[in-house]
Amino acid sequence: MKKLDLFKISFASIISNKLRTMLSMLGVVIGVITIILVVAIGTGAQKQVEAQFKSLNVNTILVMANRGILLTQNHVDLIKESPYVSTSAGFYRSNVSANSSDATVGTVSLAGL
Repeated sequence: MKKLDLFKISFASIISNKLRTMLSMLGVVIGVITIILVVAIGTGAQKQVEAQFKSLNVNTILVMANRGILLTQNHVDLIKESPYVSTSAGFYRSNVSANSSDATVGTVSLAGL
């Protein structure tokens, strides 16, 4: 079949099935609008978070895990890959018992990079 014949058949199908054509067009329009809105909302949220961090006027942010969650070196590497982070380092802190040769001194906080 020639391209002209295919165009004539397609156009005839569109004309004979007006409701189906309109519903298909409506679905495409709604889909495109939805994608545009989702991208716009995501971009707006990102800009708002960036503006909030800039308004803090700080250059150091401490990220801490909740109880039961362990941050690993992989997390540190992921944070370091962010375009907004110049440096990241892991930090470990724990409470330990300090002992001397003759007695237990007590519980102290041990921290390190």
